[in-house]
Amino acid sequence: MDFFDSISFTDFFFNTYPGYFLQLIPITLITVMIYYLVALRKNKEIPSYRKIARVLFVCYIFGFLGLTLFIDRIGDMWYWMLFQTGSGHVYYPLTWDCNFIPDFITRFNGEMLMNILVFLPFGILLPLATDCTWKKTVLVGVILIIAVELIQPFIGMAFDINDVILNILGLLISSTLFFLISKAIRVSGDKRIP
Repeated sequence: MDFFDSISFTDFFFNTYPGYFLQLIPITLITVMIYYLVALRKNKEIPSYRKIARVLFVCYIFGFLGLTLFIDRIGDMWYWMLFQTGSGHVYYPLTWDCNFIPDFITRFNGEMLMNILVFLPFGILLPLATDCTWKKTVLVGVILIIAVELIQPFIGMAFDINDVILNILGLLISSTLFFLISKAIRVSGDKRIP
């Protein structure tokens, strides 16, 4: 990703992380509205906080998958809608440009920090949306992380062990903190103050 001296709308929208995020907002909002209307609106048994957590979790997962697996396809859709032409992306069905040796310690950069940050919400939103335990939260997160990384070579992206390790680190940080804090709140709530 390049940051330009004099950035145009097209450069910003199609070549920066904030631009990718903006591309996903309308699609994610439509998905979340459909999910809410179909799955949650009429269900009176689910508490409001859990409905909100489920909507946020669906929004997060859709955004995560959009950024990790479908960003080129979504960018092409926007390019066509804005300019009525193709973007010129060439898709290679399989790439073997894979990194199986972790090297994030010697060359840590902003993209690697983003790999940690992208999974911080997962460890909080999944247990809020469901009744998952810490083990189940971590297991589901690890399965999602590995599945996404294994799919990437088949859609023209690269498998990177750094992404797997750093995503899992973000998942472990957030889920551990969430469960420790929620346990502390439950314990302090049980004590009676004289």
